[in-house]
Amino acid sequence: MKKAPFSIQKEITEGQDLGFGRSMSSSASRMLNTDGSFNIRRSGYKVNSWYQTLIDLNWSKFLGVTFLFMLWSIFYLELYIICFLQTIS
Repeated sequence: MKKAPFSIQKEITEGQDLGFGRSMSSSASRMLNTDGSFNIRRSGYKVNSWYQTLIDLNWSKFLGVTFLFMLWSIFYLELYIICFLQTIS
């Protein structure tokens, strides 16, 4: 039986690898806090960025904002239909 041309060594013990690769497991600072949150500082991020605000929302708030947007759209649709029907007759 032939030996594989390369071998994968499993030298990483449990608790060392965070899933970011071998280069990150040897760094001096931690990427994850003990509670599982990321230890990062955001830069180049606008305070009034709507996209980032929507991404940072939890699911219930995001669905609430989506529902309000749909209600707002339906309101303008009805307003448009009412104005359109008045111009036809």
